[in-house]
Amino acid sequence: MPQRPVLQKSAARSGRETAELAAGVVAWCAGLAVAGKVAYASLAGPSGGERVDDLKVYLTSTRGLNDGAGLYAYHSGIQDGFTYPPFAGILLFPLNRMPFLTAAITWTSLTLVSIAILAVTAGRALSKTAHGFTLLSGAIFAALAVSAPVASDLRFGQISLILAAPTALAILNAGRSRVPGLIIGTLSGIKLTPLIYIPYLVTSGSRRNAVTAALTFLATIILALIFLPRDSLHFWTSTIFDGTKVHAFTSSGNISLAATLQRLAITGNLGTAIWCITAATVFASSLWRATCADRNGNHLAALVIMGAASLAISPISWTHHQIWLVLAAFTPVRGARNFKILWTTTVLVVMIAPLAEARPALTLLTASLVPFRGTVGWSARDSLAWRTEGSFFRIGRFVPRLKYLR
Repeated sequence: MPQRPVLQKSAARSGRETAELAAGVVAWCAGLAVAGKVAYASLAGPSGGERVDDLKVYLTSTRGLNDGAGLYAYHSGIQDGFTYPPFAGILLFPLNRMPFLTAAITWTSLTLVSIAILAVTAGRALSKTAHGFTLLSGAIFAALAVSAPVASDLRFGQISLILAAPTALAILNAGRSRVPGLIIGTLSGIKLTPLIYIPYLVTSGSRRNAVTAALTFLATIILALIFLPRDSLHFWTSTIFDGTKVHAFTSSGNISLAATLQRLAITGNLGTAIWCITAATVFASSLWRATCADRNGNHLAALVIMGAASLAISPISWTHHQIWLVLAAFTPVRGARNFKILWTTTVLVVMIAPLAEARPALTLLTASLVPFRGTVGWSARDSLAWRTEGSFFRIGRFVPRLKYLR
C-alpha cells in the first residue's frame, strides 16, 4: 500500500513526458509545413523563382569574376550590390556553375536545414532530457518558421540564416575544441558581423578560440587578397564604408542604431557622436552580460545578447538579420512567472506580427537590459544583489564571478 503514491507519481511523470514528446513532434511537423510553404512560395512565385532577389545579386556579382568586371560592379534595379568581403565571393562562385533554379533550390534547402540546426542547437542548450528537448526544439522551430526573419530570409534568398546556424553551434560549444574559433573566423570572412563574438570568446575564457578566430579571419583576408587583389582593395577602402548608402537605409526594416537615429532626424556630427556613445555603451554592457551569463551556465543567453548587440551596432540590420531576437523568446530570464510569460509572449508577437517599429527597442532590451538568467540586471535591487569576487582582470584574463540574491 505505501508504494501506491510512488507508482501514481511515476505514472503521472511518464504521462507528462509522453505528452511533451507528442507536443514536440506536432510542433516540428507544423513548423516544417509552414517553412516548406514559405520556401515553395519563394521559389515558385509569379516570376518563376526570381523572387529570391538577393541570391540573384550574389550570383550576378560573382559572375563578374568571369568577365573581369569584379565583385562590386553589379547593382540591381534598386542599386543593391555585393556588400560582403571578397572571401564570400570566392565561396559563392561555384553556384554560378548551376542553372539559376537549381542554385535557388539548393540555397533554399540549405536555409531550411539551417533553421532546423538553430532549433536543435538551442533546444540542446535548454534541455538534456529527450522529452524536454523534443518539446523545446519543436517550439523553437515552429516559432522560427512563422517569424518575420525566416520569412524574409527565404523570400529574398538571403545568407543570414546559413551563417547564423554555424555561429550558434560554435558559440554554444566554444569550450570543447579549437573548431569553434575556426568557424567564427571563417564566418567573419564571409560577413563581418560574427566578429563581435571574438571579444566575447576572450572574456568568457575561451582565449584559444578567440586567437584561432582572429587568425582564421586574417587568413580569409590574405587568401582573398592573393586571388582577388582588386576586389579586396575595393572592399576594404570603399565598400565597407558605404553601409549607410544602401537602398531604403532609413526604412523601418533596418533596426540598427544608425538607421534609428536617421529616422529621428539626428544626423551630422551630433548623430555621429550619439551613435558612438550609444554603440560603445551597448557593446560594453552586452559583453559584460554575455560573459556573466556564460560563467553562470546560460550559454544561450550569451549567444542571444551578443547577437542583439550586433544588430544594434551594425549599420544595416534588416528583418532577415534579426533571428537572434526570436531565440530571445526562449532564453531563460529571472523574475516572477508572469514576467517570464510576458517576455516570451511579447517577443514572439513583435517578431511574428508586422511590428518592425517595435524591434529597435526590443533589440536594446535584449542586448543590455532584460535580466536573463545569470546576467546582471540594471535595477536598484540588482545593483545590491551582486558582488564581484576577485579582481576585474587577472593577468589579462577577464574573470567576473557573481553571486545573486535569489
